[in-house]
Amino acid sequence: YGGQTEKGFTDIYNTLAVSDTIATIAESGNYNNVYVTGHSLGAALAVLAIPDIIENTDFKNPVMYNFAGPRAGDAAFKT
Repeated sequence: YGGQTEKGFTDIYNTLAVSDTIATIAESGNYNNVYVTGHSLGAALAVLAIPDIIENTDFKNPVMYNFAGPRAGDAAFKT
């Protein structure tokens, strides 16, 4: 990944094992796509989840809907 993310959000995200859980779901073969959503802190965590999901699971086009989220990373991360 490029850029820097906010340490607090990243620390919380790293406790969640999101890509492991999503990879298990992908391997089941029962799903074609994954949707990620959040509000406020959840939105920041969703922003961090998207590149993780793309990089570490079979879902290469996840869909994200967020509401009232803070900036989770710098300009390089955004790009």
